[in-house]
Amino acid sequence: MTEEEAEKYVRSVLLTIKPQLFIISTPNHEYNEAFGLPTNTFRHNDHKFEFTRQGFRYWLYNIMKEFSSDYSYTVEYVGNISKFAHLQGATQFAVIRRKFSKSVLALPYSNTRPFKKVGEVIAKNSLYSLEREKVREAFKLWLSRNPLRENDLLKTFVGNYWRVGMSSVVDLINLPEPLKAKLNQKALVDMLRFLCNGRIVYETHHGEACLNIPHHVTKDELIGIMNSKNIGGPAPLGLCA
Repeated sequence: MTEEEAEKYVRSVLLTIKPQLFIISTPNHEYNEAFGLPTNTFRHNDHKFEFTRQGFRYWLYNIMKEFSSDYSYTVEYVGNISKFAHLQGATQFAVIRRKFSKSVLALPYSNTRPFKKVGEVIAKNSLYSLEREKVREAFKLWLSRNPLRENDLLKTFVGNYWRVGMSSVVDLINLPEPLKAKLNQKALVDMLRFLCNGRIVYETHHGEACLNIPHHVTKDELIGIMNSKNIGGPAPLGLCA
């Protein structure tokens, strides 16, 4: 759908269907940097256009000013991670509500919803960038909570190191449980090795993926590297808007 077609569609719905509630969603183009996409690149190949936050508000205003007596609207955002909080969200919504005059009988309002939740599913569509940011936050939190004691140091013929079971890091990842359950721990260790510039080492111990921190590497060094690491490099496409 082109921008012109989208505008015609919105006008048609408001003029002919006249819904009580009409929600429009579209990608926040500025948020594409969180997915590692180059500037001015659309989130998906089939997109004909994408709005910045200001562009979306301007586009809405030019449409809604003709319907101001019948409709009100707000703009909301969903999908965010702490590093990109200033961009508000991956997807932006226009929530359009119909106004009711005295001559129009509105449906009685009820605090109880006329439906019940029967289940939920998380659609995982290339959430690489989100997972990478979340595992970085979790590992930094693990480092801040767990001292690297000399008594816990493992001494082997290949060197001395601290062993960290990846499950203890996964427990600190701030993601919905159904999504956390599908995380690949070996892939998460690889992410952390990249984020730490190879300072940590992968190991499997009793069937569990582990990361080993060499004796000569400090917590401050690891945290400093992760804080300075540019994660805006190439990555799979991100959240589907």
